[in-house]
Amino acid sequence: MIPTYLSAFAVALILCETVRAASYDYVIIGGGTCGLVIANRLTELANITVAVIEAGGSVYNNVNVTNPSNYGAAFGTSIDYANSTTNQVYANGKSAVMRAGKALGGTSTINGMAYTRASVEEHENFTLPAAFQLADGASYIPADHGHSGPVKVGWSDHIENFTIFSIFNASNNAVGLTYNQDPNGGHMHGFNFLPKLVDRDTGIRADAARAYYFPYTKRKNLHLFLNTYANKILWKSTKETPVAGGVQVRAADGTVSTIYASKEVIVSAGSLNYQALKTQIVVNLPTVGENLQDQPNNAFLLEGKRKPLWIFHIRRIPKHCRPLRLQLHERRERYPIQT
Repeated sequence: MIPTYLSAFAVALILCETVRAASYDYVIIGGGTCGLVIANRLTELANITVAVIEAGGSVYNNVNVTNPSNYGAAFGTSIDYANSTTNQVYANGKSAVMRAGKALGGTSTINGMAYTRASVEEHENFTLPAAFQLADGASYIPADHGHSGPVKVGWSDHIENFTIFSIFNASNNAVGLTYNQDPNGGHMHGFNFLPKLVDRDTGIRADAARAYYFPYTKRKNLHLFLNTYANKILWKSTKETPVAGGVQVRAADGTVSTIYASKEVIVSAGSLNYQALKTQIVVNLPTVGENLQDQPNNAFLLEGKRKPLWIFHIRRIPKHCRPLRLQLHERRERYPIQT
């Protein structure tokens, strides 16, 4: 489906731009969450040109991305880097898989969509929860949210496991983990059903590309190179004040060329995947990456004698989300809802 604000010709032009020797004010390596935010903000200035280099492609119509209920479906596919750790002492000697999205929008295209932030800056487009969502456990503090930003934030029309909210809450309170009405107010300790990066109007994941790129494709100063790998950073000078002058890139067809930067080269290729760049040490900063923290995906698997209890309320799924509705109907037919 082509977005309403883009013509078919425009989409083809955006997704098929070829690499050629050109110069821009800023060259950004990585079209993930941070890279697209920076590109969006810089190109608000009409006299600033920006090129974004992204190794992946567009997943605008990838149902494993767009459908919020398909979390995990993209794992292990071509849009998942699936980095493996070394064997971990505290994981019984096993290695863990660190997910990272290889697509326009980065890991925001495959993550769990949970929305939390440590500061009180108002930069999201927050959708107030409906009455039935409040009853299911959704909660918020109005003063901690904005309503005019590019990022869609809210709750899905179905909240998984909402029937056990009171049980979880009571259990957590018993061990001193109190209920947190809204962890996005700067105080994150406590139990809560987090909002998600979901567009409530369309029922689609609100990834970084939908928030910071696709609505702004008409900007003539914003250039995107998909399926393009950054080989190495080229330097104007490596003496007293090192200055990056461009990036050597490799297109999908193997063509190697250079994209020049008159002002800066910005590396936003992910905390793990940036190491694929062929970089020489120009300034020795051993503390870079020292405090990097990430978490693998963990899950609790429970087995019981009774058939699964499907607690989705199909009546709450919008009619236009037909794939999701069909999926839930199939589940209900296979495993009747228990009372």
